[in-house]
Amino acid sequence: MLKEKKGGTHVGVILSFVIFITFVAFLYSVLIVPNLNQNNNGIFIESIRSKVMDNTSSELYVISIKTEQSGENCIKISNFVNIFGVNSRIIVRGNSGEDVTSYIIGSDLEISRNNNNTFFKIYNSEHFESVSSVGETPCETKGYETGVVKKENYVFEDAVKNLVSVHDKNYTEVKQNFNVPEGVDFGIGFTYGNRTLIETEKESFGNIYSSEFPVQYIDGNSNIKQGTIKISAW
Repeated sequence: MLKEKKGGTHVGVILSFVIFITFVAFLYSVLIVPNLNQNNNGIFIESIRSKVMDNTSSELYVISIKTEQSGENCIKISNFVNIFGVNSRIIVRGNSGEDVTSYIIGSDLEISRNNNNTFFKIYNSEHFESVSSVGETPCETKGYETGVVKKENYVFEDAVKNLVSVHDKNYTEVKQNFNVPEGVDFGIGFTYGNRTLIETEKESFGNIYSSEFPVQYIDGNSNIKQGTIKISAW
């Protein structure tokens, strides 16, 4: 009778241990594994966000000037290119934010006015089209005072469109360039300031982890807008 009691106790201990291990494994699968996956996904999303920003952001150079009064419609700023280190990819705007016709003639900047504006902002970026090198006659050389001069990085709308297009047409190459591991896929979405959405067409499946990031971007009219980039991973 004593042996039977001892054997029953031994079986009970083993059964209790099995139940305990099963319970611990259940807790691990429910509580720990999802957190590990979420942390890994968060790290991956941040890595992709960084690469997306690198591939869609560029420097915008902004120079403010106030010129001397002139009776001529065309004014010339001598040696502007060399002084500020810009090229012909510029946009010039007047004091009301309106686009003003401009030219780069050699190293000189010529501005064609239709009013008596004396305050101008010159924007320079590799994403802009080059202005004409054929100016107007006569164009009077004027002195000027320099105002705010700054360089800042912005997301550019055309660069976002290009990345989305390349992602759809050559996803394998993008994965390699972004160092995305095998078995993991990702998608990109971009929401404009007017809430219009463009996104990649890669089919998603399974559990999807995503995150959105606010950005300032330069639109097709060279205006600074607020938008959102969304990165999804699965």
